Amino acid sequence: MPKRKRINEDSRRRRRQDSIAALIASQGEEKWVASETAEIEAAPAPARQAAAPQQEATKAPAVEPKVAAVEPKVAAV
Repeated sequence: MPKRKRINEDSRRRRRQDSIAALIASQGEEKWVASETAEIEAAPAPARQAAAPQQEATKAPAVEPKVAAVEPKVAAV
């Protein structure tokens, strides 16, 4: 791949990540998750099935550390 093309792809990827981060910061995570869910529900059935495991995988780690943080406090009491 030519160096110039690789640089362009990298900068596009970085701009996309920056815009997603700005969207999350400006709208709040709940609104962003709602828009992502709406996009998945509007997609055809095969695309929904492919996207569903990704959502579960991203949501599960966010919940588990909170539960793990609460358990030691309960055990200490």
